[in-house]
Amino acid sequence: MLICLVTLQLILFTYLLAVHRHKEYAYLVLSAIALLWFFVFSHMFMAKRGGLDTSVKRMLFLSERIYRWFQYKSILLYELGYCLALGRFLFPLSFLLSAYAQAKSLKFGLSKRTILILSSILPAVFLIIYTPAVFTRLSAYSSLRTFIMYSSLITTWLYIIAGLVILILEARTIVIRKMRTHFILRVILLLAMSNLYLVYSPQDPGLIYTSLNWVRIRHFNLWYLNSYLSPTLYMVVILLNTLALLAGFISSVSLAGFELLEDRETSVLEVKYSNANTSGGMFIHGIKNQILVNKVLADELNNDLKNENKGREEIAQLAEKLKQNNDSLLDHLDRLHKSLQTKTMKMKRTDLDDVFAEAESLLYKKYPEAQLQRRQSEKIYIMADLDQLASAWTNILMNAWEATLAAKKQSPITVEVRKTRHDAVILFTDRGEGIDKRNLKRVFDPFFTTKNTKQNWGQGLSHVYMIVKKHMGTVKIDSRTGIGTQVYVALPLLKE
Repeated sequence: MLICLVTLQLILFTYLLAVHRHKEYAYLVLSAIALLWFFVFSHMFMAKRGGLDTSVKRMLFLSERIYRWFQYKSILLYELGYCLALGRFLFPLSFLLSAYAQAKSLKFGLSKRTILILSSILPAVFLIIYTPAVFTRLSAYSSLRTFIMYSSLITTWLYIIAGLVILILEARTIVIRKMRTHFILRVILLLAMSNLYLVYSPQDPGLIYTSLNWVRIRHFNLWYLNSYLSPTLYMVVILLNTLALLAGFISSVSLAGFELLEDRETSVLEVKYSNANTSGGMFIHGIKNQILVNKVLADELNNDLKNENKGREEIAQLAEKLKQNNDSLLDHLDRLHKSLQTKTMKMKRTDLDDVFAEAESLLYKKYPEAQLQRRQSEKIYIMADLDQLASAWTNILMNAWEATLAAKKQSPITVEVRKTRHDAVILFTDRGEGIDKRNLKRVFDPFFTTKNTKQNWGQGLSHVYMIVKKHMGTVKIDSRTGIGTQVYVALPLLKE
């Protein structure tokens, strides 16, 4: 049964890897392969060792026929022992690397290549030691044999513990609920896999192909070899193991469903944005004609007023302002039209400070009283179109301040900027009234808005979404009614 569940997990992980091609899924596939390999040869050793109760055999092998296949499978003890060693030492390594791949926010001060090499050293050393010829010679010295057995067992457990610590530390850095849920699903399935491994890991491969007494060295045998365990206790242990793996399997199914739903939402948004772009061109053409008319009227009004007495200077200033506003609108529409005409961007090495400087100036121009606190400990560079990214930042900041004003609060907008191993992460937080769950699902839809539709056309966040995606980034929103909203953006770092 355990082998069947691990096999199903492997199929799911392989599917997710084929669809998304993310590194974390590659390590999950490797972990599932190593665990499945370990289980297959552990079960084969169980069958060949014999002495199992009928109910235990049914739980482990499902049927007598499968049990007999494992029992009479032709394989040398040397081969069986070393195959078990491969699974025993490769699973902790793949588990640790999988935890490292999941932990995107933690920085270790070493390159990926260095971490891979360092973490592979001990498993490689033990795989060499546990080759039948080497271990048989070393086992002639009882103290050395005992040291090797204890050190190998402790090492495998330390790898699992290190992986769990990494996962816990990473979980503490995730603030967006949707992303935290996604991460917790991965943690649960990794915990389930590690729990099963730890139950079976005490079986030392060297004991399989040596003449050592299994009963005397019970610390290095599988739990099922201990005579004090009754059939009922066998059933309880196996049932707990099965439930743990079932929890992991359910988590992997939920993870797959989560990914499929996210892919579907992305596809739907892309269709909506395509339609919005088509209608956007027509809209720009129509409104541009109207603004040109306003520009002509403003010019005529300004010229007429200049010929009058100076008492109308105030009115002349208003007319000049109308002219400037029209010129600004025309310039903005022209840039928007160009962005609709082409999918290319002027990408260049960009300092995030410059992006924020542009966005903040636009925020303060509209809202001079706006309050903003930005925390950034180091210089961060990315490849970006500064104008477009600043436009996205401006939309987020203006939405945040408008939400704060609507809630009748004076709390500042906070912006946290930090580096992860691969991304620049920006977290915008406001203390407004928040967005209810029903509307939260639609915030990126073009033309969706909960504000006054005469002044707000619902293009802000859809504009942000498109720009971030063009920069190969990720944008997520989390909001709680009465507490506020957080916008999470991750953009690829520019390697120095």
